[in-house]
Amino acid sequence: MTKRVVSVLTSLLLLAVSIVLLLVYFSFNTNKDKVSPLSLLGHDLSLFVGECVYNFYQVSNVNADITFSVNKEDIISIDKEKIIGLKAGQVEVTMIASFENQISKEQIQVTVYNNGYSYDILTMQDCEFQNNTLFVNGNVCIFELTIYDRLNNKLNDLNYKIETDQDVVINKNLHLFSLYLTHDCKLKFYYPEIDYSFEINVILI
Repeated sequence: MTKRVVSVLTSLLLLAVSIVLLLVYFSFNTNKDKVSPLSLLGHDLSLFVGECVYNFYQVSNVNADITFSVNKEDIISIDKEKIIGLKAGQVEVTMIASFENQISKEQIQVTVYNNGYSYDILTMQDCEFQNNTLFVNGNVCIFELTIYDRLNNKLNDLNYKIETDQDVVINKNLHLFSLYLTHDCKLKFYYPEIDYSFEINVILI
């Protein structure tokens, strides 16, 4: 093999090595500049009033900015780390992740339950309700009593029983109760259909 042939072969070999190195360089830089698609995933969830839930979404880029919006106020508190149940109800949460020029959007449904049944008293005449106590101005009190389920829905037309430790007269007309009394007393309400009971104090002022 002549020196000329060896020189040509060497040149071809160096050229081939250079081409391979160039291809590797450009391939590396192309992959380096390529940005993975931004994705945001969430799932519907349920929690109780006062409960806190973490890890309710997954985002493909930890550097992405996440914003939240809700279609109802005061049911949950939400930030990038957690959701806290504030009161019973259902709310739709819209989450938006953004990074550079990419945006990903996700919607989830959050349901907040009461820990059990609950009640509310709205006074109509000559009385005031505070801290589980009816304060009656005089001898007659008219009030509305509402029972709620775990989702804060009103429960109507429930059968009930009332027990008291004093001689009082209590009547119901439609949705209003009329209470006639001459002494302080306790009233215990029981709803057998849902096995729910509670007791309130009644104080004359």
